[in-house]
Amino acid sequence: MNNLVRLTKYMGKEKKLYFIVFILAAISASINAGLPFIFSNIINKLASIKPGSSFVPIGENLILLTILLASNQLILFFNQKYSALSRIKMITGLRVKIFQHLLDLSVDYTERHRSGTVLQIVERGINDFFSWLMELSSWSADLIFETVLVLIILLIKLPAAGVLFLIIIPIMIKASLVKVQVTKKYRKRANKTWEHQSGYLAESIANLSTLKGMSSEKESIKQYYNFQQKIFRNRVIQFKYERRYDFARDSLGALSILLVVAYVAYMSYKGRLTPGDLFLITIYARNLIGSVGPISRFINATADYDITAGRLADLLETKPLIKDLRDSVELQYIETIEFKNVSFEYPDSKKGAIFNISFNIDAGKSVALVGPSGTGKSTITKLILRFYEPTSGSILINGKDISHYTQDSIRKNMAIVMQDVALFNTTVKENLQVANSKATAQEIHKSAEMANADEFIRTLTKGYNTLVGERGIKLSGGQKQRIAIARAILKNPNMIILDEATSALDSESEVKVQDALKKLLHHKMSLIIAHRLSTVRHVDEIIVLKNGRVYERGTHTNLLRKNGLYAKLFNIQSKTGKVDL
Repeated sequence: MNNLVRLTKYMGKEKKLYFIVFILAAISASINAGLPFIFSNIINKLASIKPGSSFVPIGENLILLTILLASNQLILFFNQKYSALSRIKMITGLRVKIFQHLLDLSVDYTERHRSGTVLQIVERGINDFFSWLMELSSWSADLIFETVLVLIILLIKLPAAGVLFLIIIPIMIKASLVKVQVTKKYRKRANKTWEHQSGYLAESIANLSTLKGMSSEKESIKQYYNFQQKIFRNRVIQFKYERRYDFARDSLGALSILLVVAYVAYMSYKGRLTPGDLFLITIYARNLIGSVGPISRFINATADYDITAGRLADLLETKPLIKDLRDSVELQYIETIEFKNVSFEYPDSKKGAIFNISFNIDAGKSVALVGPSGTGKSTITKLILRFYEPTSGSILINGKDISHYTQDSIRKNMAIVMQDVALFNTTVKENLQVANSKATAQEIHKSAEMANADEFIRTLTKGYNTLVGERGIKLSGGQKQRIAIARAILKNPNMIILDEATSALDSESEVKVQDALKKLLHHKMSLIIAHRLSTVRHVDEIIVLKNGRVYERGTHTNLLRKNGLYAKLFNIQSKTGKVDL
């Protein structure tokens, strides 16, 4: 239950409402524990009543019973009201906190975890946490309070029965706790596999066209089936142990009821207990043993909930890899960016990504990074965007270390256009407004025109209000790129990063995108990553990377004169067309 308790600190102000819920539960439990006393009194008075006797004593008990039942219903009404209200408020607040926390995390978290797995951690964690709270507030708290009160009453009314139950009930509850510990590892295994299969399911749906195109449906089904088999095997073992412990526990409970009823019946036969006492103690005995089952199920459910709550708590307690310093300031404008002997290794990676990289970009200038895949080009952009910190060396913006500025202000001054354009499953207009939520219709249309996107957007079924599908699946590659460029234009940053923005386009689309890029880059500082060397011939400096190091640098003309790696690669592309380096 430790993990569930960890999540309670995110309950906020609703903790006060929950405190009221528990107070009401305690009052309701007290009433329920006292009701059999009234029934016992009525039975005793009925047993001793003689013809012509006054009905008043029985009537008084009936009035008291009516008052208690009515009060209990009123208490239950408010209990359910405050319980539901607190849960709704808490689940809303917690979802917002989780979403905010996910956005605050550094990108390394999403790079290390499947999105479907993260979604499963969040959804199951929230649902199980609030299921636990609901069960606790709606009946478990009442039942636990009532069980304790009844034990106290029995110890006073009939010590022998009270002592017996005081011994038996803890043993039965202990059996439930031991059962939870024995099955814990199987619960964890099943839960972890469940998260993995959820991640695989989400990826399979997102890449359905690829699976079908590769005719991989059967292999995917087989892999998904294997996930389900792992879950099934662990659940079967878990349930096997649970049945054994439940059988032993319930058998002990049945035996204790038999002993108490036999003892009470014998005492009544001897005239030491009244018929009302017989009724009272029998009801209490049955209720006590009957309460252990639901309490045990609650303990069992709590064990399951605690595992998922732990995963969610771990997520919420994950610290961002990159944090703003206390004295960091807002970056207003980028005049220069300088890399000074920058090296970087990814977390948990033994292989370095880049080594001793130095270059600078001045206002209005452009620098291109070229080289084989995996040589560190995209890593450099991540360092500029401050998704990661350099392992050594420093990155300076306007002559000051990049950590001097807040992350948000750095990124507000930059826009990135990537090969794999990230579009949301919403309208074209809303995808453009990601860059500027306050942009007017006129500004949106102007940015689209500059990106050569307005013409094709107006041919869509609903124009700017057309849904683009998940990841923009309803649009072509060139159309998605032009929307990404329009988005960058709408943001109007003073630095542009192009990460292989045209490498996957056909010739016709490339012409339109290149024309849009010229408008985007006009008078802007830019960093361009490209596989097609024809796209970087006019930049101010080309840096050729190999194995994470600067291999060559210079202008297009100078590099051709050196007749080195760049010249070799450019000549290959000139002869054969589009070639990946």
